Amino acid sequence: KAGWIVEGTVDQDGEHIRLTAKLIDGTSGGVVASEVFRQPADSALVLRASLLDGLTAQLRPRMGREINLSTRRLEAKNSVAWLLVQQADKFRRDAEAAARQRDAETMARAFTVADSMLAAAEALDREWPEPAIQRAFVAFRRGRNTSAPAQKLAWYRESIAHADRVIARGITAQVAGAFENRGGSRFYQVYEHLLADQREADATYLKALDDLQQATKLGPRSANAWMLLSNAYAHKPDFASSKLAAVEAYRSDPFHLAAAAILDRLYRTSYITETFHDAAQYCAEGNKRFPNDARFVQCALWTQTFPADVRPTPSIDTVWMLADSIVKIAPPNLREFMRREAHVVAGIVLGRLGQADSARRVLDRVMDTPREADPENDLLYYNAYARLTLGDRKTAIELLKTYLTRNPEHREGWGKDTGWWWRELKNDPEFQRLIATGS
Repeated sequence: KAGWIVEGTVDQDGEHIRLTAKLIDGTSGGVVASEVFRQPADSALVLRASLLDGLTAQLRPRMGREINLSTRRLEAKNSVAWLLVQQADKFRRDAEAAARQRDAETMARAFTVADSMLAAAEALDREWPEPAIQRAFVAFRRGRNTSAPAQKLAWYRESIAHADRVIARGITAQVAGAFENRGGSRFYQVYEHLLADQREADATYLKALDDLQQATKLGPRSANAWMLLSNAYAHKPDFASSKLAAVEAYRSDPFHLAAAAILDRLYRTSYITETFHDAAQYCAEGNKRFPNDARFVQCALWTQTFPADVRPTPSIDTVWMLADSIVKIAPPNLREFMRREAHVVAGIVLGRLGQADSARRVLDRVMDTPREADPENDLLYYNAYARLTLGDRKTAIELLKTYLTRNPEHREGWGKDTGWWWRELKNDPEFQRLIATGS
């Protein structure tokens, strides 16, 4: 009566040991996934640990996806509708893969096919909310993967319309996904500056927060809902609540379907809330489990900027090594940004090591960043902090002034929580004027 079975063999392969593992559906006997691992045989304990880590990392997400599919299958009353939803999910994942490869044509085609299948499924089983919820999710993901602002806004609004249709039928645990997608679509309209009217943006943000809180109440095991809520809290800004929501996301993801994104969020919220031991731990775990994910090279860089009482002596050699690594594995659209971000970290570390002139030269070069490489002006913000660590208070404030001129929506948040980076400026009259008026 086992739901799932892991079956495997271990054998010698020259100077290596080979582990073959299969994940089997206990109800049908069908093989859901299989993996082969090879490791040198010279250290049995290291071998065992690495094989177990590799096996669980490979099989756990697949098991989670299969369990999610099984749950949906139980809720569906029409077998054809169920098959259409399953097929649509494959096309949606194909679209996401094309988006990562920056293949807009293939992405759009796969998303369109997924939506048409879901529309057919919805027509076949009007009582089953899943097809409409998935249509909301497809539209939301199209918005996230589209670059043109007008098109993004149109997809987010389509997602909201699908979710509205589900929620109008009645609020039950089965419609948690509708609140999740509606909240996500509302939040990203604000986060991506798609609403010109600030009053509309403020009202939309509050609606997004309500939706995501409702989604986590109705579906407390949805890691994605908790992650969206964490992002929304960070925008408020309420970083303590953002971290708590990220912790809930981690607890709600036993099959590690979103582990990389969750660990990255946990690292970031720990860093900004000054829980540096947690930050280092989450970053190290991410590096171990996702060695080819540039976000965890990114966080390893920033751990070198922990305060002196946490990290007394940072390493510039480590910074340059990580800077080289991040260029090799960063996504093409983020490569230039991450390379220059690593140079900002280098400037901070050089200053900490007493090499202020070298630090300023490095930071000056970052100021030449093309706008398209840093549309959110994050490097300007980081550079301001780097100048402050060098004692260049006036330069730091001037850079922050430019930053807030380009990003006026952040000024209100700064009035609530400026973060530990700017603590020494908190009582500075010029800084206070800057936060109050932006000038």
